Amino acid sequence: MASKPGATASRWAWLLALGGAVAVAAALRLFKLGAYGLWRDEAEAVFTALAAGPLGIAEVLRGDVHAPLYFYLLRPWVALWGRGEFAVRLLSALCGIVTVPLLYVAGKELYGSTGRGKLIGLLAAWSGAILPLHVVTSRTARMYSLLPLAALLTLLALHGALQRGKRWAWPAYVLAGAATLYTHYWGALWVAALGLYGLFQLLWEKRPRREWLAWAASEAAIILLFLPWAPTLLGQLAIQESVMGPWLAQQSLAANLLRLFGELTALAWPRNLPYLWMLLLALGTVALSFRLESDRTPVVEVRYPIAPGHNLVVLGLFVPMVLGALLVSRSRGLTPSYVTMAVYPALCLLLGSALASLRRPALIWAAVAALSFLWLRTDLSFYRGPVSAMREVAQRVQAEAGPGDVVVVAPDYLAPAFSYYFAGGQAQMAFPWLFQRVELMDWLGWADRRQRAAEAVPATLDAIAAQRGRGGRVWLVAPLAAYPGDPFFEQMRALKAALDQRYRVEQVIEDYRGIVETADIVVYGTD
Repeated sequence: MASKPGATASRWAWLLALGGAVAVAAALRLFKLGAYGLWRDEAEAVFTALAAGPLGIAEVLRGDVHAPLYFYLLRPWVALWGRGEFAVRLLSALCGIVTVPLLYVAGKELYGSTGRGKLIGLLAAWSGAILPLHVVTSRTARMYSLLPLAALLTLLALHGALQRGKRWAWPAYVLAGAATLYTHYWGALWVAALGLYGLFQLLWEKRPRREWLAWAASEAAIILLFLPWAPTLLGQLAIQESVMGPWLAQQSLAANLLRLFGELTALAWPRNLPYLWMLLLALGTVALSFRLESDRTPVVEVRYPIAPGHNLVVLGLFVPMVLGALLVSRSRGLTPSYVTMAVYPALCLLLGSALASLRRPALIWAAVAALSFLWLRTDLSFYRGPVSAMREVAQRVQAEAGPGDVVVVAPDYLAPAFSYYFAGGQAQMAFPWLFQRVELMDWLGWADRRQRAAEAVPATLDAIAAQRGRGGRVWLVAPLAAYPGDPFFEQMRALKAALDQRYRVEQVIEDYRGIVETADIVVYGTD
C-alpha cells in the first residue's frame, strides 16, 4: 500500500530537520579544525598511539591514567591520514558528528516512534549538535567524543534487549559496554547505572528466567572482557592522585556537582547561576501539568512518568554524576567536566524531553532559539585562536637554532607539544625531568618533580654543558610571564636564574604570550 502524501511530506520534514542538525554539527566540528597547533594532551595522544605496537601502547599507558581504546584507533588512523592537525583531530570530529543522528534514533527508540518520540529525538539531536562541551571535545584529539558515542550505543543496545527482545541486542550491549569501559574509566559508572536499571526492570516486571540469564551473562561478559586491563588500571590508580596537581582548589561535593552540571549544559546563566539548567532538567525529568479548577484556582501537578526508556535516561544522567562526585570528592583538585561525557546522551535526551514538555510549538521553538543563542555564542569562541603556541615556538627555534645549540623546555609537561613540531637536530631536554624521552613528558608526578627542581638545576646545567657544541647557544622555552607569583612555577624561574648567572642573555623573544600554552624564548650566548 502506498504511503499517503501527507505522511510522506511529514517524513521528509523530519529528515530535513535532522539533516540540518547534522549539517550544523559537522560545520561546528570541522571549521578551522586544522588551523591551530596541537596542545600538550593532543600531542601526547599521538605519541602514545605511535608507540611500538599494541604492547608499546599498553606499556606507555601504565604510567598514565587513561584506558586504551582511543589510542588503538588513533594508531591506524594516523598511519593512514598522517600527523597533520586536521587529520589527527578528524577522528574525534567524526565521532561527534555520528553521535548526533544517533540521538534522534535514541529519542524514537526510548520515547516511542510517534510524534512525541520523534520530537524528543530531534530536539536531543539539535542540543547535541551545538552543546559547547561536545563541540570542543569533538575538535580535540582525545577520547572524549568517542566516549559518548560508545555510551549511546550501549544505551540503545540495552533498551533493545530489555524492551524489544532483539536477539542481537545482548551481544551488542556487551561489545558497546566493554568499548565504553575501554574508552574512559568514567564509562564504568555509566555501564553500572544501565546494568543496575536492567536488574531493577527485571525484578519489577518479574521477567522470565531466560531474560535473567541473558542479563547476568551480559554483565559477566563485560567484566570478563575488561579483566585483561584490570592490572594496568590498578597500577594507574596508584598514581591518580598526582594528576590534577595541588594548584587546583578542592571543592565540596555540592560545589563539584553544580560546576559539572553547569559546564556540561553551558547554561549556568545569568551570572553563573544554576537555575536555568536546573529548570530544564527538572522539566525533562518530571511530568508537569497546569490547569484551572472550576473556581479558577490554578493547579500544578508534578509526577514522575514511569516508562522504561525515560527511566534509563534519568538514571543514566544522575546516577553516574552523583557516584562520580562521591568517588572523587576527596581527591586532589577538580574533576574535569570532559571526563563525564559518558552521560552526554542522557543529558541531550533529557533536554529534548524538557523542550518537548512545553507542548506548544511556539514555546518550543522560542526556547530552542534562546538556547541556541547561548550555546552558539560559546561555540564561536572556539575559533578565536589556538590553545597552544608550541607549534609556532618550535618552528621559530628550529628556524634560528644553530647546529651546536641546546634546547631546554620548562616546565617539562610542555615538552610533548614542542617536540611534536620540532624537527631540528639540536639536543633537547625537559626540565626538571631530564632522563625521560622528551615527547613522553606529562602531568603525572609533576608535583614531585617540582619539589625536586632545586636538585635538578645543577644536573641540567651539567647536561647542557655536555651536549652544547663549540660556540653553541642555549634556548630556554618557558612560560616565564604566565604565572607571576605562583609558587608552583618557581622551579622554572630558578632554572632561568641559574642560566642567567652562567651564560650571557643574547635575546628575549616575547611574541607568544596571551594564550593557554604560552612560552617566552630566552636565547643565551657563550659563557
